Amino acid sequence: MVRRIVVFGLIMLAVSSCATLLNGPTTKIEIQTDKPGGIIYGADTFHTNLAKRVILRPKRSADPLVIGVFDNTSYAETSVPAINSFAYLLNIPYNSGLGMLADKNDPKRYTYPRKIRVSTEGVLLQYDEYDHRKNDLDLHVSIPYINHFLLRPGEGPGEREKSSTGFLGLSAGLDYYLSPRRSLNLQVAAVTDFDYPLPIPYELEGEYEIFSSVFFGLAHTHKIHRLSLGYGLSYALNTWDLRYYERSGAPPPTRPPVKRQSQAIGLFFPAYFQVGQYFNIGLTYRPTLYRVDTTPAFEYEHLVSLELIGKVKLR
Repeated sequence: MVRRIVVFGLIMLAVSSCATLLNGPTTKIEIQTDKPGGIIYGADTFHTNLAKRVILRPKRSADPLVIGVFDNTSYAETSVPAINSFAYLLNIPYNSGLGMLADKNDPKRYTYPRKIRVSTEGVLLQYDEYDHRKNDLDLHVSIPYINHFLLRPGEGPGEREKSSTGFLGLSAGLDYYLSPRRSLNLQVAAVTDFDYPLPIPYELEGEYEIFSSVFFGLAHTHKIHRLSLGYGLSYALNTWDLRYYERSGAPPPTRPPVKRQSQAIGLFFPAYFQVGQYFNIGLTYRPTLYRVDTTPAFEYEHLVSLELIGKVKLR
């Protein structure tokens, strides 16, 4: 009975909607004006004065946020479109997107850009995708959610070229901004080809291949609106592991278990698209060209990962 209750509780957590659980009815945004003036939102008026900024806490909605902007000589209205919140997108890694069905028509699904710059003529000057200055430092943590491996572990039969696509991994790193649109991206990651999109226990039987990689990458990244593109170098420890799990009814092994590892140097090409204030979706291509400790030394291998990325500004 207790086991059934636990299983039922885990299922309910898995399909629960993140936006409904995590988001409140309102959100917080900062509006900056190009010169001292004021903001009108609903029935309220806020004066920016010398600070040239105000803090609003609008209700979450799919509708655009309509504000009035004025100074001593002019008045104009502008609208800021709603965007999907980080909590709504969190449904993708948390429950494989099932929670999005529950959040689809819920106002808590939405938010607005964290920082918005407007002119007193009502023109939107800038969203928060350029909310960085020189010497800023971001911490990013990501889940390499879908991973495709191409490895050449050895010269023996069945080892010349191996490929696999699977799920899950963990990555962390730092972004140091050389300017509002350029940064150095340092990343360390461990990825694998787990069979399922969620970390659930399961039994293996018979012969089974496991692909994994641990790598360090350093890239120079350029930001174009919400898209970041980078290029750089990587150092990787790639592993192909052939195991045998003896279970009742499992076919006998075709060969002894073997594990091949190689250290490789190559390139690093991260690409990220900013979806919300803290959330990015990324595609990382990491080809390696030279293996330090394996013959032949010059071999092409690669890892391609679809990543779910969270970023927090440290300074």
